[in-house]
Amino acid sequence: MTPVGPGWTEENARLARERFVAEQLAKGTNEGLGYAIHAVQDEASGSHGWQPYNGDVSTGHFIKDTFPSNYRFNLARRNTIDLLRNVGKCTCDN
Repeated sequence: MTPVGPGWTEENARLARERFVAEQLAKGTNEGLGYAIHAVQDEASGSHGWQPYNGDVSTGHFIKDTFPSNYRFNLARRNTIDLLRNVGKCTCDN
């Protein structure tokens, strides 16, 4: 989701999510891995994506998160698999 406010764009939100995932994975803990997985799964949710978000959780948001379509479920699954395949791979510029 893209936070509502000055300076927040979809691109900024994507970069912030990428940094968050990298920071969580760098911790090398189960908790960090869990937060990273949650972040990439949220991207697939019909109630998340990259639309503006003001912090409220509506009934529709809850329902879409709790009962995803097959497409959204499989997208979240694919995002998780991709993340796990890349854990430990160097992302440096060397």
